[in-house]
Amino acid sequence: MNFVGKLRPSSAKLCVLAVVLAASQAGQSFGAMVLQAPFSSQFTLNTFASGFAFPTGGGTGAVGVTFDSTHVYVSQLFVGGGDGKNFFVFPSRALGQTVASSGSLTTSAGVITASFGNQSTDGLANWNGHIFMASEGFQNLGEITLPGGAVSHRVGPSPIPGITAAVASNVRGKVYVNIGSTDVNSSPLPPQILEYDGASLIPPNPILSRNFASFNGTANIAVDSMALSGDQNTLYVLWNNGHIFGYSTAPGTGYAAETVDITASLAGGVLPANIYGGKTGLIAGTGAFEGMLFLNGNDGSLYEINPAAAVQANRLTAIATGGSIGQFMATDPLTGDMYITQSDSVLVLHSTNANAGFASTAIPGAAPEPASLGLLGLSGMALLRRRRQA
Repeated sequence: MNFVGKLRPSSAKLCVLAVVLAASQAGQSFGAMVLQAPFSSQFTLNTFASGFAFPTGGGTGAVGVTFDSTHVYVSQLFVGGGDGKNFFVFPSRALGQTVASSGSLTTSAGVITASFGNQSTDGLANWNGHIFMASEGFQNLGEITLPGGAVSHRVGPSPIPGITAAVASNVRGKVYVNIGSTDVNSSPLPPQILEYDGASLIPPNPILSRNFASFNGTANIAVDSMALSGDQNTLYVLWNNGHIFGYSTAPGTGYAAETVDITASLAGGVLPANIYGGKTGLIAGTGAFEGMLFLNGNDGSLYEINPAAAVQANRLTAIATGGSIGQFMATDPLTGDMYITQSDSVLVLHSTNANAGFASTAIPGAAPEPASLGLLGLSGMALLRRRRQA
């Protein structure tokens, strides 16, 4: 495959970046996300880590999250002149950590430089003890082997225009990443989901059916984010025009037909424009939440999408409000908790209903903490002692 050129940022991303820069350059603090009634009795919401940088030169704070059996990994958009980090390693699931207490997988102030340089790190996924890093700024998919933290190599061709997200499926034995939008000449690139099977990046055939003018009246269509269902049979794709579709991951389907249209049941058949755009986090529900999706909105709110709600107004509901610009989210396979990225922090949402949770892949094999991490002495046993509020 030969992917051409760089992406031109969408207007939505430029607007998001402008808001972030204005806030950071003015020295403003970010609001705290607060659960809304009646959801305050169904969930708890706490801060996992804070202190992610918003340098004057740009950057949008925490973006992606993934896990091994001990650590939590968080990516940050890197911009020169900032704190010099684009990847953080937290030694446990303990609440109330800061970036100052985090370690890194390499030296050089935590910047992964061996293969990527000082570039943005966006979506993260852990598959069989390998962390896959999608970098929109560098237009590459990187692979890090755990334990040890060595950047093993870039996966697939370079560049991969439009890559932002990475989602791993242990059931299918694949990592899904997105490409496509426009190249430097504004030529349309077919939006695709690529499958990495451990050997090569393979595009499905045929490509995703929802693309170009037949979809939203313009050729500039791209993937905003992706999420797998609890059984991993469906890959949900949030497009940058506010539509969410589910696609079958069954071998041989090539994602040719949607299995479900999540947004069709909403007022207007599309998400409100203030919610999506950029890297809007998306997570599927399980158990009592089966069929629902959870969305980390650009407006600082966390949303529940319930297409089966009898009243249309209840099909899109803000669970929590008052936060900052949201990016990707992830579900911890050990605890079932949802990790929510914010401008300068990562929050943890816990469902108090034991029969309702959030979709995730199986936990990879244990990754012992290598001596090279140099992490501070926060014990992973804190997680086992933690008592969540009802």
